[in-house]
Amino acid sequence: MLADILDNNIITRLNSNELTILNYIYAHPKEVETATIRQLAEKLSCSTTTILRFCRKINLTGYSELKYLIKQSNQSSSNSLIKPDLKTSETLSQDIENTLLLLKEDSINQLITEIDSNKSIHLYSGGGISGRVLDYLEKMFFSFSRQNVYHYEASTLAFHIAETLTENDILIVISSSGTYEPTIKMANIAKTHGAKVVAITPYTENFLAMIADINFRFFGHTRKNKNTEYNSRLPIFYIIDAIFKAYLASKEDI
Repeated sequence: MLADILDNNIITRLNSNELTILNYIYAHPKEVETATIRQLAEKLSCSTTTILRFCRKINLTGYSELKYLIKQSNQSSSNSLIKPDLKTSETLSQDIENTLLLLKEDSINQLITEIDSNKSIHLYSGGGISGRVLDYLEKMFFSFSRQNVYHYEASTLAFHIAETLTENDILIVISSSGTYEPTIKMANIAKTHGAKVVAITPYTENFLAMIADINFRFFGHTRKNKNTEYNSRLPIFYIIDAIFKAYLASKEDI
């Protein structure tokens, strides 16, 4: 495949004319597959020598080998299992729109007040895919220069920390189901010790949402892969972005 032989060292050695050839190949692979070297040169307003020099710079013997690799790439693309899924895109779009309808200004303002305090912020998800969402949330806090933010994934450590929390702490938990027992346990321990609990949970009825002092709900269609169920976390990212945009606006008195 053409992409397999193009590394950063090769690309940085290409001059402007050769980069134009490369860009045209990526934009019009079907045309290049059937074009002669003279036809391609006329299309690009360059010489056949320039095209041959380009082939040698990317470690090919000539134009024939270039066309062979392009043909292989085209066949691989047409046989790919990854096809555009318009239905999935529409579903995700609808999930985000419905999540927007669930966002409450009061809840966002309450959380902004907590973020603006001197309380320590603790993040917990119980691991898995939701842990990556918390990675993003943690980085957002750091980008806003929020200090005293702690992220836990190991349940044993998290439960131990929860026992030490007080009214000077905020616990933020994320659950794609709202029923994950370690996350519920973490929220219960923190709340018992006086910490403020913030949860991001599905729109469906769930115990974690009932525990939380501040709760954000999202829409998400459950998908199945063999015996495993999973939800898209995209609406959760949307909630996080909405919160920090509001937080930034509050800082700028908008």
